[in-house]
Amino acid sequence: MLGKIVTASALLGVIATMPAAAAVAPSGAKQFKSECSGCHMAFPPQMLPDRSWNTILGHLDQHFGEDASVDEATRKQIGNFLHAYAADSRNGGRTGRYFMRYIGKGTPLRITETRAWRRIHGEVRRSAWSDPRVKTRSNCMACHRQQRSGDSGGGEQYESE
Repeated sequence: MLGKIVTASALLGVIATMPAAAAVAPSGAKQFKSECSGCHMAFPPQMLPDRSWNTILGHLDQHFGEDASVDEATRKQIGNFLHAYAADSRNGGRTGRYFMRYIGKGTPLRITETRAWRRIHGEVRRSAWSDPRVKTRSNCMACHRQQRSGDSGGGEQYESE
């Protein structure tokens, strides 16, 4: 029982993300959402440090087996957004601090391989990952249905740029 309370408490701490609801998005938020969510959920930037996002953006032609290339201007705009809200940024909030506690000096490229993610999802039954509706650990929306692309659950929305 105590373990479930601690896990639930940790999860509640993780879902609070950006400083203020309805904040005006930094440059690149719109491009991030449209380009990244075209193929998968646009993961909250607070789940990886800036160095990880830089590495991912530097190899979009080999993005986990796919060519996700974008023009240079779009790549820079997306980079601005990711930099502004990365886990190790001053805007990373509680989610960023939580992930950084487990990432340390590493440069993870997959959120699902971070110790923070594994800690949060440690009580998920193994059978859930083979459920045809879930398919993969990176399919967050299969279980977290309330989530919007690029929102880790805190309910923050950006106004248009």
